[in-house]
Amino acid sequence: MAAGKNTPELKLVRTKFETDLISDSQLTEQQKQVINHRGSQLLVLGPAGSGKSSTLTKAITNRINNGEDPNSILAITYGRSSASKLRDEIASANPEKHTVSEPIARTFHSIAFLILNDQLANNDGTDKKYVLLSGAEQDAQIRQLLLLDAQNPSATTWPAELIPALTTRGFAKELREFISRATERGSSPAELKKYAAKYGQKYWPPICDFWQRYLESMALRDSSTSASLNRIDPSEIIITALEKLENNSALLDKYRKLFKVIYVDEFQESDRGQRKLLQLLSGQELVIFADPASTVGRFRGADPDNLLTDLEEFGIKNKITLTTTYRKSGSQILHS
Repeated sequence: MAAGKNTPELKLVRTKFETDLISDSQLTEQQKQVINHRGSQLLVLGPAGSGKSSTLTKAITNRINNGEDPNSILAITYGRSSASKLRDEIASANPEKHTVSEPIARTFHSIAFLILNDQLANNDGTDKKYVLLSGAEQDAQIRQLLLLDAQNPSATTWPAELIPALTTRGFAKELREFISRATERGSSPAELKKYAAKYGQKYWPPICDFWQRYLESMALRDSSTSASLNRIDPSEIIITALEKLENNSALLDKYRKLFKVIYVDEFQESDRGQRKLLQLLSGQELVIFADPASTVGRFRGADPDNLLTDLEEFGIKNKITLTTTYRKSGSQILHS
């Protein structure tokens, strides 16, 4: 018997990606204008179900099909699942031409994290990398500090009515969310205390005192861990990336040249820090998709209230509004 004659073979077959993109025959004139738009910044508005994401995907594949380098295109979307789906749709539409060194579709946090580690690896001559603190790590540290506060309340600035809540999971969760939202907006404990005095916020000063102790405890913890790692709270990623870009012209120039074309989906889900990051990175080829009336991420820091004001800072002169709604049946949205 020949050696290996009965050896079983295992063949891996990629499952066909099922897309729910609208077909080319369904495209409206407005969508075709967006897909073929070149050379200037563009704002695309439309309600849920108007085919914004489909149009964005087709605009990117149109560029690739016409010979543009996919590595020069960046698509920013809201959430990891949306970014993964967008990558699959682009790859499915361009199987032969989709050769990229980095993912085309990313979240704001993903691109900021890429920038942070690039700066550390190539600017200061070290291999020290940023790693994300997990939510569980943050919760554990916050709860530990709150437990110590509850055991010795006289050593803290917490008001008496909040002392019973210090050891509860709900209070720790709300405190973490408060700190995260303030951090994302570029605030600090000292700055927030000033706002507390200005607007008469009773509970902000003790929260700021706790926040400062939390930062100090995390810094002390990091100093005793691996010297090759730089641990960072997820809420600090955008602000830290902004600081690096603003203070490193070579780094900023690199990414402006790398991403010649930027598309942004669900822009209404972004916060002001993310919008500032986009302003720094973008050039003439910027296409923003947004629906000011539809926002689901307020609890994560999305800032739809200032959307139109922030868009004015981009100075985008061209605008297209998608008015046709695509539906599967009844009132079910096909692809927004």
